Amino acid sequence: MALSLFRFIAAAGRTQVVANTLGTFTLLMVFVLGGFIVSKDDIQDWMIWGYYVSPMMYGQNAIAINEFLDDRWSAPINGSQPTVGKTLLHDRGLFTTETWYWICIGALFGFSLLFNVLFIAALTFLNPLGNIKAVSAEDDAFKTIVGHKKKQQLSKPDGLAIPAPFLTSIQNQRNYYVDMPAAWNSCALVGVSGAGKTTLMDVLAGRKTGGYIEGSIKISGYPKNQTTFARVSGYCEQNDIHSPYVTVYESLLYSAWLRLPSDVKTETRKAR
Repeated sequence: MALSLFRFIAAAGRTQVVANTLGTFTLLMVFVLGGFIVSKDDIQDWMIWGYYVSPMMYGQNAIAINEFLDDRWSAPINGSQPTVGKTLLHDRGLFTTETWYWICIGALFGFSLLFNVLFIAALTFLNPLGNIKAVSAEDDAFKTIVGHKKKQQLSKPDGLAIPAPFLTSIQNQRNYYVDMPAAWNSCALVGVSGAGKTTLMDVLAGRKTGGYIEGSIKISGYPKNQTTFARVSGYCEQNDIHSPYVTVYESLLYSAWLRLPSDVKTETRKAR
């Protein structure tokens, strides 16, 4: 249930900042109104609806009922009803009948189904926030932006700004070599943190979703075609973590489901 909830929040937020904000607020409401931090009897009447919509409430009640309605808690208090287990449940604002155990189990399955449906709906109908398409040097939009910036820099400055000419630095066929130990010959790209290793790999793999890309990339002497390159190459980012609870095939199929257009058939997704 928790997995389906957070998947829905991530799909509905669409960006890391929005998803983190929604997730923090959701966790706060679930914990505070779940009956653990604040007992059911202490929640105000106008907020009691939050108690019944909190998935944590149903999980907590199911666990507590399963434990305290066991035979080892069935001894009566002072020789009369109710039993020790029911008294403990009642004093903490929990349900005291076995019927509520099955209601709680059904509610948890219902929440899982609901959040999965909402997750799929969010992926289907919500568009990404902002423009996620990278701009190359050959695009008209890039040329327009660069031309606009040149005009701004060459225009008369306002206030106390110091005018500066538009300068361009050109580097052509400039290489730098350092001696490396023989054991490092297998390394393809090294550098200190922040040197730009990941950025370079993202640019070469065509994964950058912002900024401007200048120059050209060639594969075996031929200009790189991103569509073809993506089909014949694989790129694993440094923050890609494979879940041990699913197979590699399931992970690839899930990635294809998220990345490929909605008009691609299921058989085509599996084939790719």
